[in-house]
Amino acid sequence: MIKYRKILNLFFEVLNGISASVAIFMMVLVVLDVLIRTVCGRGISGSVQMVELGMLSVVFFSIANTQKLGEHVSVELIVNKLTKKNKKLVELIMLSIYTVFSICLTYYTFKRANESLVQGEVMWMGVEVIPQWPFRYIIPIGLFFLILRLLDEFVLAIADIKKCIFIEKESR
Repeated sequence: MIKYRKILNLFFEVLNGISASVAIFMMVLVVLDVLIRTVCGRGISGSVQMVELGMLSVVFFSIANTQKLGEHVSVELIVNKLTKKNKKLVELIMLSIYTVFSICLTYYTFKRANESLVQGEVMWMGVEVIPQWPFRYIIPIGLFFLILRLLDEFVLAIADIKKCIFIEKESR
């Protein structure tokens, strides 16, 4: 189980590294585009579209790592007043809902990416035409790794609940 987590964390780090690299590329591209536009009167052809496509990587390749770090938005006002066991039960329910929702999103975005591939969807990037389907696969790939992370947290939450129940029984 520990080996599985090390491999999974390696994938998270690789995806997060890609996401960070794309974010840096986007920042440099925007700055260069503005400078060139100011100096020459014309910007970099297709820079807006490159930034649009880069946002897919930034968001979806970092989503699993964001979950791993516990940085997603959560409301803890009510949950903080619960016992440890009940907190874990609420966490388990929320993870279940989040996982089912992510599975549905992954399925439909993967289906849409396949349709894009079959249709040969393209987009204009300045004067160039590029295929759109490779970028559509970024979403289900990112969501797939999010699902793996959620399932791992689900297993950990079940183990924590079992531990709480065991401790509760021993204290009686």
